[in-house]
Amino acid sequence: MPSKTTSLRSKLSLIYIISIVIFVAGSFALAGFYNQQTAFRSARATMEVGIGYLGEANPETINDKPNIKQITLKQVLSEFSRWSTGSSSRGPTDNWLDVTNNDTNQTVRLYAIDFPGTVISHPSGDKAVFSISVPDRNDIVIVATLDVHSWASILQVGDIYFNSMLLLPFILAFSILIGEVISRKITLPLKVVAKTAQRMTGSDLSQRVHTKSNDEIGSLAASFNSMADRLEAAFVTQKQFVSDAAHELRTPLASLKTSVTKAMSAERSSEEYQQLLSFILNRVSTLEDLVNDLLFLARADEGRLGADSGVLDLSPVVLETAESFKDLFEDKGITFTYSIQPDLIIKGSAKLHMRVLSNLLDNAFKYTSEGGTVDLRAVKADSGVEITVRDTGKGMTKDQQAHAFDRFYKSNELPSSEQSFGLGLSITKSIVTAADGEIHVESELGKGTAFRITYRMASEQRPA
Repeated sequence: MPSKTTSLRSKLSLIYIISIVIFVAGSFALAGFYNQQTAFRSARATMEVGIGYLGEANPETINDKPNIKQITLKQVLSEFSRWSTGSSSRGPTDNWLDVTNNDTNQTVRLYAIDFPGTVISHPSGDKAVFSISVPDRNDIVIVATLDVHSWASILQVGDIYFNSMLLLPFILAFSILIGEVISRKITLPLKVVAKTAQRMTGSDLSQRVHTKSNDEIGSLAASFNSMADRLEAAFVTQKQFVSDAAHELRTPLASLKTSVTKAMSAERSSEEYQQLLSFILNRVSTLEDLVNDLLFLARADEGRLGADSGVLDLSPVVLETAESFKDLFEDKGITFTYSIQPDLIIKGSAKLHMRVLSNLLDNAFKYTSEGGTVDLRAVKADSGVEITVRDTGKGMTKDQQAHAFDRFYKSNELPSSEQSFGLGLSITKSIVTAADGEIHVESELGKGTAFRITYRMASEQRPA
C-alpha cells in the first residue's frame, strides 16, 4: 500500500506553527518563571511565621509550642488558610496586634516577639495573614504573614499563566493562518515550475517558468529555463540531424533503385551491366561511408572516442598525412607547403588525428582553385601544440563560420552546390574535443580559410 505523501506546503506550515507555538510558550514560560521567582524571593524576604494566640492565651502561659522552623513559603501557600482580615488593634506599647478574620469572626493575637515586622514596622493592612490550626489545640494557631504586595505579585503570576492558557488557542489559530499564507507564498513558484515541467512534452519544449523571485526559488526557475533552452536546442538539432541524415541516405538509395530498375527493364549487354554494377558499387560505398560517419558521431556523443587513446607523438602523423596529399595538390596546380616541429606530444590515437588532418586538407583541396596555396603548420606554442591549415580558397560567410562544425548544416547564402557542410568538420571537432583540444575557424569570403587546432602538451616523454 503506497504511503501517504505530505506536501511541502503542509510541512512548511507545520514547521512555522510549531516554531511560533514553541517561541510563544517558551516566552511565557520564561517570563512567568522569572516573575514567579521574583515574587517568591520578595515574599520569602518579608514572610514571618509564628504562634498566634487565641482567647486569654499568651507567650507566658503557653510552654509546649509546636516546631515552626521548617515551615516554608510553599507550605504556607498550599496548606494555610488565607484570612479576610477585618479590624485590628495594637497594644498600648505596640508589643502585640489583634487580627480579626471577617469570615469566622475569630481573633488572633500576634506578639512582637514572633512578628516584629507585622506588629511594629508595618501598619494595618500591609500584611496578608495565613493560619493553620494545631492538632488538639484550641488556644493557639500557627500564623504566617506576607507583605501584601508580594502576595499580590504571586497571585498576578498565577493570573498570567491562566490567561496565557486562554490565549494559546487564539495564538495557535493565528499561527496557522500566517503559516498558511507564508507557505503558500513560498511554494507557489515551486508549483509553477512543476506545472511547467508537466506541460513540456517531446513535441512542445517551449514552456518556460515566469517568476520575478530573486531568491533560491528564482535561481531554480532560471536553472530550469536554462535546462529547457538546452533541451529544446538539442531536440531541434537532433530533429534536423535525423532529417538531414534521411535526406543524405535517400539520395544514393534513390539512385540505386533507379539503376536496379533500369537494369531489370530490358536485356542489356555485359558491358552495360558492368557499368551499372560499377555505379551501384560506388553508391553503396557512399552509403557505407555515410553510415560509418553517423556511427562515429554516435560514439563521439557517448564520449567513447578517448577511451582507448594514449600518449602520441603527433609530428610523424602530420608528416605522413602531408606527404599523402602532396601529389594531389600538385596535380591540381595548388602550391602546398608544410612545416612540422618534432616531439609534438599530445593525447589521442594516430588514426583519429590522421583523420582530422585529412578532413582539413581535403576541404582545402576541395575549395582552393588552381594557382592557390595551402599551408600546414604544426608547432609548439604556449605549453601546447598548435596546428594550422590555411588556404586561399573561396572562404566562408559569417553564418557559415558560426555553424562550420554543425552536422549537415546548410547555408542559404550560397549556391545549392556549396550550401552543405556534411559531417567532415563535425567529426573533426569531435576527435579534437576528445583529445582535450580546441578548434577554431577564421575565414573571409573570397580570400580563404584558416583552421587552428590547439592541444595541451600531454608529456615531455616520447611514447613507447
